[in-house]
Amino acid sequence: MAGLWVLGEVTADGTLARISTEVATLARTLAEASGQEVAGVVVAADPTAAATELATYLPRVLAVSEPAAADRPWSMVAAERIAGLLEPDTKEFMFVGAGPDGRDVAGALSATLGWGVLANALGATWVDGGPVVEMSVFGGKLTTTSRFTGPTGIVTVRPNVVTAAPSKAAGSVEVVQAGGGDLRQPAVRVAERVVEAGTAAPIEEAKVIVAGGRGVGGPDGFRLVEQIAEALGGAAGSRTASRSARRARSSSRSSTSPSASVARSSTRSGCRRPRRSWPSTATRMLRSPTLPTSSSSGTCSRSGRRSSPSSALGRAETGQPGWPSSSS
Repeated sequence: MAGLWVLGEVTADGTLARISTEVATLARTLAEASGQEVAGVVVAADPTAAATELATYLPRVLAVSEPAAADRPWSMVAAERIAGLLEPDTKEFMFVGAGPDGRDVAGALSATLGWGVLANALGATWVDGGPVVEMSVFGGKLTTTSRFTGPTGIVTVRPNVVTAAPSKAAGSVEVVQAGGGDLRQPAVRVAERVVEAGTAAPIEEAKVIVAGGRGVGGPDGFRLVEQIAEALGGAAGSRTASRSARRARSSSRSSTSPSASVARSSTRSGCRRPRRSWPSTATRMLRSPTLPTSSSSGTCSRSGRRSSPSSALGRAETGQPGWPSSSS
């Protein structure tokens, strides 16, 4: 069997996902440098179209026909059938795309076979009999290199880190019947498939992202952003809506809580609000007829200077307006 495997993901129309062409290019380059054999595998109800396209990138592709992939979650079906193809006692590494389906397959294969996973790879080289994987962590602030401690493993490759390039000669496609008997996973049925419209590529795979903010003025203005993204073969994106929603919820909470609003407006510059403090002077006028029984960490005077709890109680004893008398 092959030493390097590439999982070909199938789109809703039965064609090969673009991220799989990038992963196949990386695995083929790694196989040429290491002398390892590389092969692809496609699992679908009708894998012919996707397997034929994957064969333009790899010398050998297995097309596994599985009718259950048509009406059940593809990732679980694919993981179970692929696990039946891999040999447990040989040196094999599986490369998949780091998209939603690829991550699901990687997790299911890891749980089924006990293989380790190196996620979100930026590239890979072959050193001392195994792949050394370069990964970006902490939001791109740090780049690490990692390798497997055993002879097997799964690598998920991020989109757009490899330029897809077909091989000089097309490979062969071998039709394989799904083995291993009936599927052991629970029979979860797909009730509905929703196809995203208006973008030429999913946002996680897009090389061009056209972003729109509050300046577009609303849904009508954002249609122009979508048209530009479609013309450039990219995706449209925006975070303004989520930020506006959070601001609206925050404003709603403030307006429905008079005590919180008064407490915020009574804070003076130079005062540092305690992490857990009692409401401000103006709030106590509205909410509490008596002083708190436990000692406070201090209040803020009108001059902006911080006063101690004892001075606050002292003002209460003098009967200043808004403060209860000492007898209360």
